[in-house]
Amino acid sequence: MTKVNAAGSAPFAYSTYLGGSADDEGFGISVDTAGNATSAGFTYSANFPTTPGAYQTTRQGPTDAFVTKLNATGTARLYSTYLGGTSYEFGFAVAVDPTGTYVTGGTYSANFPIVPNPGAAQSTYAGNGDAFITKLITVGSPTTVVLMPLTAINQVGTSHTVTATVRDAALQPVPGVTVRFTVTGANPTSGSSVTNTAGQATFTYIGTVAGLDTISAYADTNNNGTQDTGEPMALPVTKLWTPGPPVTLTLMPTTAVNPVGTQHCLTATGDELSNHARRAANNLWRWQLRRIRHQAECHRLCPALLHLPGRH
Repeated sequence: MTKVNAAGSAPFAYSTYLGGSADDEGFGISVDTAGNATSAGFTYSANFPTTPGAYQTTRQGPTDAFVTKLNATGTARLYSTYLGGTSYEFGFAVAVDPTGTYVTGGTYSANFPIVPNPGAAQSTYAGNGDAFITKLITVGSPTTVVLMPLTAINQVGTSHTVTATVRDAALQPVPGVTVRFTVTGANPTSGSSVTNTAGQATFTYIGTVAGLDTISAYADTNNNGTQDTGEPMALPVTKLWTPGPPVTLTLMPTTAVNPVGTQHCLTATGDELSNHARRAANNLWRWQLRRIRHQAECHRLCPALLHLPGRH
């Protein structure tokens, strides 16, 4: 693929090979408003360059059509795919618009990919070579991941949601990509989510400890659970968890008289504010219970000191 400057003189704007180790031929080209060039043709190469997540990353027949999209400077493949069945395919022309890429050519395959099937204008092979028309959504592999919000403050016991947006080199949203989230700090946790048609994946967790969390994420393009070379990672964002309002703990009964050596029961009622508040209430209740038990033991051992009768 070669781009000649406006004057048609040297040097070229760019010029690059496109192909594998066998015969590759380009027949059509189209350029979008951003200057990205899309070419269509056919290839005999089993190692024709494709991009991760493309529609068809392996050759299906002796020849397949191909569709390849280069960036405006000709320095990177934004999208590249085979297109074909188990016989011969040839791509002859291509056009682009904001909704996708259109390619036409010829096929000898009875199993050329048909979408929808059934429901396409012609779902079956008529024989002896058919033309084909295919519309591709030419989204490239993930290049960037952005997390939002950049920072937030919440009380403990509430939930927090972060959204990761995954885009390709042409800034198109990339759907169907697993994003893996990691939280470090006061509330360490992790999780994953798959991007929707807008290229967005969300992750929600609940903070139970006051303090600062740092949230990071990366696009796990091959979904192997490990960040590999070339898989983009987002700049981390932060989340500050603050303590909830003070808990109100009520003990009942407020007063009582019992004989020494008998059991006395208390009921502790706390506000249902947060996990943090409930833990504080439980701790206070345990402290009060220990204090009462200690007083009861003193009643039993030291009645004279406490000015209480030793027997009733």
